[in-house]
Amino acid sequence: MKDQKINISFDVEDIYGDQKLLNNTLFDLLNFCEENNIYVDVYISAIKIPYLSPDIINLLQKSKYLTPGYHSNSHSFITIPEQNSMKELKESEEHIFDINNEELTEEKGGIYTYLKYFSPTIFRCPGYCWTPDYFEFMQEHGFSSTTIDIDYDDAFSYKGITVIPTLIKALEKITDFEDINFNLQNYSIKSVYLHPARLIYDHFWDKMKNNSYHIVTDRNVYPNMKDRINLIKDLFLNLKNNYSLFSAASVKFQNKQQEPDDLNLLKNKLQESMVSKWGWSQILKPVDKNYHLSKLETGTLFMGKIEV
Repeated sequence: MKDQKINISFDVEDIYGDQKLLNNTLFDLLNFCEENNIYVDVYISAIKIPYLSPDIINLLQKSKYLTPGYHSNSHSFITIPEQNSMKELKESEEHIFDINNEELTEEKGGIYTYLKYFSPTIFRCPGYCWTPDYFEFMQEHGFSSTTIDIDYDDAFSYKGITVIPTLIKALEKITDFEDINFNLQNYSIKSVYLHPARLIYDHFWDKMKNNSYHIVTDRNVYPNMKDRINLIKDLFLNLKNNYSLFSAASVKFQNKQQEPDDLNLLKNKLQESMVSKWGWSQILKPVDKNYHLSKLETGTLFMGKIEV
């Protein structure tokens, strides 16, 4: 299976709960991967930065195997598809988000706050709710690679961004190595992802905030939390020993000759991937599908292969 290329990644955005426990667990997992030479991309939302421990920030800044990535400004407080113009999108990403009042402020921050700590080239949209505007915005800020949920067995380039397809089943839901092997068996390249907070808590933090549905008033720590963490560590070691691991930041995209039918198929899959995520429970504001789909038609799309 060493010919199969696998990218491991974390989503880090939890601002509720026991921050000491969350930080200790995240640092433990990151340090384990660092000591065992396991490549991991760590996507962090700007609102999470003040909650991260200095040890985590220092480790990410100096690591050879851990690569920080951007995970939007406010994660699910203001979602990407809700921004129905580039102006709205820039405002939501470039200003400080006030957690207590759940609103944007006039003060510059957001992505700029994040970039004070890290210089990433990789990003991932929360809930995989990307839009063509967001790809364009990311490229303007120097980002070059992302991972999204799309039913496609190859990397490709859209609006100058290299896209790596992601396995939709999160690692915290994987039961054992046979389970991950089964899910990866038909793919030559894939990104797999983990929510470290979900090794601790039985609900996402997103559902703790006020929204139209899926409201959770209580959240519990798993009694077998340590076993869940150890299972993930064993899974990481097995992935390292059986697959070719890589960081999305290391990929180099090479165009190949375009076949119109293939490009149309890929464009249709991009549209399906984009629109299917607009049922995400955190999207509260109406999404202008016509705006986003019309912008999709203007994006330059290339099929190809990657070198890592």
